[in-house]
Amino acid sequence: MRIAFVISGQEPERDGVGDYTRQLSEECCRRGNPCCRVSLNDRFVSEPKHLANENIDCGVPELRLPRELSWTERMRLAAQFIAKFEADVISLQYVPYGYHSKGLPFGFAQRLQTVIAGRPLHLMVHEMWIAMLAEPSFKRRAIGVVQRSIIANMLKRLKPCVIHTTTSDYQHAIARLGWPSKRLGLFGNIPIVQPLETDWIYKRLQNDGTLSVDEPRDSLWIAGFFGAIPSTYQHAPLLQTLSKVAELHAKKVVMTYVCAGKGGEKQWEAMCSSGLSNFTFSKVGRLPADEVSKYLSSLDFGVSSTPIELAQKSSTVASMLEHGLPVLIDQWNADDPRLETGCEPLLWPLAEFSRRVSEPETRKPPRSRLGDVAHQMVCDIELAIS
Repeated sequence: MRIAFVISGQEPERDGVGDYTRQLSEECCRRGNPCCRVSLNDRFVSEPKHLANENIDCGVPELRLPRELSWTERMRLAAQFIAKFEADVISLQYVPYGYHSKGLPFGFAQRLQTVIAGRPLHLMVHEMWIAMLAEPSFKRRAIGVVQRSIIANMLKRLKPCVIHTTTSDYQHAIARLGWPSKRLGLFGNIPIVQPLETDWIYKRLQNDGTLSVDEPRDSLWIAGFFGAIPSTYQHAPLLQTLSKVAELHAKKVVMTYVCAGKGGEKQWEAMCSSGLSNFTFSKVGRLPADEVSKYLSSLDFGVSSTPIELAQKSSTVASMLEHGLPVLIDQWNADDPRLETGCEPLLWPLAEFSRRVSEPETRKPPRSRLGDVAHQMVCDIELAIS
C-alpha cells in the first residue's frame, strides 16, 4: 500500500504535525509501505520545493507548497505529485490552524477532492475545535462553533474510510458528529539513548551545587517538568500533595525544569517561591535531544502541567512515557471515566500519587512507540479498504 501524507507544513522542528508525519512516514516506509509527503500551506518556503528519491536519505519524497500560491495552483501541483507517486491512499493530517491562519479553512474539503481523486481517505485529526472545554470567551466559543461545522462538512463531503484521533475526548466529539473513530496513540519526539544513564540528573545537580555530594540518591524524589508551563497552570495542589506524601516517606523533593524557550518563566518562579521546606528547585534549561533522553531516564517521575485531555495528545508526555517514566497529572477529575478504563498505567492522577509511588516498580523499561503507531495505522487502513 502506497501512502500519500497530506499536511499543512513540514519545516523540521518548527511544525509539530510536520515532525510527527515525517517520523511516521519514514517508519511506514521502513516497514514496506512506500510514502510521500505533501504540505499544502507551508509558511517556510516561498516557492514549490520538491525533494525526490534521488536526493533524500529516508526514501520519502516530499513536495512543499507555499501559502503564497493560489489554492488552485497548490491543489494542481499536489494532485500531479501524488498521481506520479501512484498513491493508493491519502492520509490527511488535520489541524484547522495549519490550513488557515485563523483556523477557519472554508472550502478546504471541496478543494481537497481534486487531490484525493477518488482514492480512499484516511483522516488523522490532531486538533478539533477550540472551546471544547469550559471557555469564558464568547469570541472563542463562536469560532469553535464555526470550526465544528467545517469539520462536520469535511466528514460529510470526503467520507474518510478510517478516522484516527489522539484523545478519547476527541473520539467522543467525532462520535457526536455521527462518525466512528479510533484512537491512535502518540509516539515521542526524543529518541531513547542507550545505554541508559539513570543517575544523569542526580550527578548534574551535584556538579552544579544544587545537591551536596553526600546527599544519598535514595533520600530524594527527583521530579521534572519537560516543556513550557502554561500561564494558567495552578501549581499549589501539586506542591502541597508532593510535600505531604514526601514527608510520610522521609523524602526530599527535587523539582527540575527542562524548557525549550521562555514560556512558563513566571509559573516556575512562583513555584520556586512557594517556601516548602522539603523542596529544592532547579531549572535545567534547554538541552539537546540526547541529553533530554538522559534527563528523562534519570527522573523518578515527570509532571504534566496540562489536564489529562490535553496530556493524551502531548508529544512531550509521550516522550516521558516512552522512557518508562511515570507522569503525574494533577488536573484529572475524580469522576473521569479514564480512571476506570486505565487509559495508560504510567499516567498517575495526583489523587493517587501516594499509592502509586509506594508500588515496588514505578518505572517501566524504555520503548519507542513509533513502530506500534505505524503498524496500527497501516492495519486499520488496510482493513477498511480491503
